Amino acid sequence: MSLYEMKKQRSAAAATLRRLANHAAAQNRTFSPDEQREFDAANTEFERLHRRVEIGMRGEEVRREMESTGENFEQTRETLTDAQRAEARALALQAWCRRQMGKKLTPAHVRACKLTGLNPRQRSIDIDLPTRPGQFESRGERQAHKRAMSATVGSAGAFTVSPSFVGSLEKALKAFNGVRQVADVIRTDTGAEMPWPTVDDTGNRGQRIGENTQIGQQDPKFGQTVYGAFKYTSNLILAPSELLEDSAFELETELSALLGERIGRIQEDEFTNGTGNSMPLGVVPGSALGATAANAASLVGDDFINLIHSVDPAYRNDPSFALMMHDLIFAAVRKIKDLQGRYIFEEGQNGMPPRIKGVRVVINQNMPTAPASGARTVVAGPFRKYKVRDVRRIRIRRFDERYGDYDQTGFVAFMRSDARPLNAGTGPIRYLVHP
Repeated sequence: MSLYEMKKQRSAAAATLRRLANHAAAQNRTFSPDEQREFDAANTEFERLHRRVEIGMRGEEVRREMESTGENFEQTRETLTDAQRAEARALALQAWCRRQMGKKLTPAHVRACKLTGLNPRQRSIDIDLPTRPGQFESRGERQAHKRAMSATVGSAGAFTVSPSFVGSLEKALKAFNGVRQVADVIRTDTGAEMPWPTVDDTGNRGQRIGENTQIGQQDPKFGQTVYGAFKYTSNLILAPSELLEDSAFELETELSALLGERIGRIQEDEFTNGTGNSMPLGVVPGSALGATAANAASLVGDDFINLIHSVDPAYRNDPSFALMMHDLIFAAVRKIKDLQGRYIFEEGQNGMPPRIKGVRVVINQNMPTAPASGARTVVAGPFRKYKVRDVRRIRIRRFDERYGDYDQTGFVAFMRSDARPLNAGTGPIRYLVHP
């Protein structure tokens, strides 16, 4: 319904109210039961339409204000390439940071906000997460105190206040993403418990029977895996206004990226090693025993053959089937030779991932770094059977007033997630343990 139509219907309801009130007043009496019902209905309709008209009029005022300043952020539809879409998201985030600081936006910022549907006026933003980030693709590793950052102490941020000819920030890198790049990532709108039903009928088989023979009964084994929503935070980063204003690049945008990476690091650790007790169940503790290594302190080629074939062929044929290990374990594997003196490791060609015995290798920096008794150094399986459940989006909040007496701005991110393997009973993901 348009604003004009709502106003027209509101006027009709108002006319009914005036007619009933004037008629009763002219006869110096109260409403009859029928008139009272008609009055109540018209009054309810008037109040409902009045609220909707007020909302519509406020929306029109905001639209006119934004158009007068060149900041109309109503989303537009354009066909973009992946690179253009990534650039628009980065510019939109930058626009949000600038608007929160009271800075003007460039036409490029306004256009990016229109393309992404982000309104930089809002106090917090939700950032969409990819549903399946590179699930079956070859991908390189992706790219973390408690005290406030400083514009005078170098290690706390002052090194970013640089001469005008230095416009980039050298960031220390440390790979942390292993599970998310191969897991099946699901996004839900709410954090309610999400039960995933399972069934195991592999122990049952049909039978041959004779004539006039009663059939037997074999019930499948049903179960369920329940996914929750554990809350994660990046913890707070405090930055003084001097640092935000004097940095040679958009420090707010860099801070937002750091917040997301902090959450990514804790999640990847728990998605790998979590016990499942008030936290996600990691891919290592949640997998089944596949094979025992020949030696406690080393790996041999047969260990990988045994581990790979401990997984049922029905799972080995899955396109997400892979071997997961720490980079230092991978380095040791690259030196292993078979009985003919040939390396078991296969270098990736033409952008393809490296392989061991034809199986793709995934690096996970949260797994054991060296063979040792009891260590689970390698995991194999179809990793789409490991489900990561994200609730809605990652939210970044900015705090100005709370730390205003220090002239500081606070940044923090929140996210809710859970993860655990989906095992109906036959152990699709298995680990190699050292004796």
